[in-house]
Formats: sequence, C-alpha cells, structure tokens
Amino acid sequence: MRRRDIIKYTALATGVALSAPLILSLTSCKAELHNNYIPTYFSEAELSKIANLVDIILPKTDSPAGTEVGVHQMIDQMVANVYKPDEQESYRKCFDALIKYCSSQTDFETAVKNVENAKSDDISEYVKGYRNLKQQTVSYYLTSEQVMTNHLNYIPVPGEFKACIDVKEVGNIAWAI
Repeated sequence: MRRRDIIKYTALATGVALSAPLILSLTSCKAELHNNYIPTYFSEAELSKIANLVDIILPKTDSPAGTEVGVHQMIDQMVANVYKPDEQESYRKCFDALIKYCSSQTDFETAVKNVENAKSDDISEYVKGYRNLKQQTVSYYLTSEQVMTNHLNYIPVPGEFKACIDVKEVGNIAWAI
C-alpha cells in the first residue's frame, strides 16, 4: 500500500509543478477579460491586429466570436508568460511576417483567406505565423469557460461511462474535453 501512495503523491506533485505556470497565466487572464485590457507582450496596435485575425478565423455565429471570449488576450498572455525567450522570438518573427503580408494586400480579409488556402508544404514565415495563430485561436476558444459551458456538452466531474450512445441523447452537440 505504501508504494502506491508514494506513486500517487509523486504523480500529483509532478502534475502540479508542471501545470503551475499555465494555471497562473489562465487565472490571471480571467480577471482582465475586458475592454480595459493592457497587453503584456504585444503592443495595443498589434493586439488589435490579432483581434482582427481571431475574428476572421472564428467570426460570430450562433456562438460568440473569438474576441468575445478573450482569445486575443489569451494569446498575448500565453506568449508573454509561458513561451521561452527563443519561442517568443520565433513567434514574433512569424507574426510580423504575417502582418506584413496581409497589410501589403488590397484587402486584409482576402489576404488572410489566401494564407488559409496555402499549400500544406508551404513553409514561408507568414504561413507559419498564420498556422500558429490559428491553432492557438481554436484551442483557446474551445477551452474558454464560456464556450465549454454554454456551447459544448460539459460535465466538470464525469459520471457514468456509456460507451455507445446516440448523439441525440446529448443534444446533437460535441463534447468539451
């Protein structure tokens, strides 16, 4: 029994140690999810461009737009507080290339759609910047409290496991994981 306890507590301690920076950044973000948000990593002009990109990727439909749940602010917080300096530098390089590319085109939204349709083997800096931003946007959106609790099936503490159920039993909507 003692061995199992040691393994259990070691796993718990390791999980807490590894997730502490992420939890800290997530909770610090939640209170600042308002119009008076002050960017941590990006300038206000850059954050505005990120917000524009986020809303092109996830516009308002029957669910909120990306900026309505603070995705652009979360990107700023994550790059500032979780990324290592070399990761920040790489992110900055790709982000700057994306903004430069989109701003050089006639229509910003059309430019973003052209980048979206880039070939899968395209490794140009602006395409990498878009793919990084899109991945973050979708990930942070789907894990936001508002989307998880109001637009996805969400059970904070799982109950009984049912292996095969009809999707109609859960209201025909996807599960938040």
